[in-house]
Amino acid sequence: MRGEDNHVAGPVTIGLLLFTCVVCPLFTPASASAEQRASQETISDQLRMAIQERYPQAKVVEVDDLNKDECEIPKSPPGFVEADFNGDGLTDYGVLLKASLKEEKEWQGKKLKVMEIKFVVFLKEKSGSLRSIIIDSSDQVHPLLVFIQLQPPGVIREIPTLGDRVFQLKNPGILRYFCGKSSAVFYWDRKAKGFQEIGTGD
Repeated sequence: MRGEDNHVAGPVTIGLLLFTCVVCPLFTPASASAEQRASQETISDQLRMAIQERYPQAKVVEVDDLNKDECEIPKSPPGFVEADFNGDGLTDYGVLLKASLKEEKEWQGKKLKVMEIKFVVFLKEKSGSLRSIIIDSSDQVHPLLVFIQLQPPGVIREIPTLGDRVFQLKNPGILRYFCGKSSAVFYWDRKAKGFQEIGTGD
């Protein structure tokens, strides 16, 4: 967790990871539909402006950014979720952003791009403005093996290797999934006044 940047606004190892998808309910068959691409248009003008102001070169991750050889296509946009994450009755947003191109390399005859990927939550304030919180920032190989989805409220269980604890989510959270490798849910902790992470798959 990288923490809050207090902004109010109107080295990963390179290699192809060969894993099997394990979170089947989140996905549809491998071809992306026009409806899935069009769903990116649900991003509000206010959020687009906030992203542009805080991260001028960044773009929201879309279906075409995913490594389709390793990832099954999610049912919802892979780089955008919206819900009331902190329970204040206002709509918040989670985004996965392609922030910048770091370098290009060749691997097994293929040209790979290494990009900075930012996982950011925008919380809506009572004033109507959006406050951004950086959950994580890392370098990832493009096409990507990571995306986000909405995690509904309810019971979730931590993987045994991390403690096997059971959590009751009162508000929606955000699931971050690394294709066939691991998954974690990020949720708002009212006492800590910040987001916490629960490992839910490996």
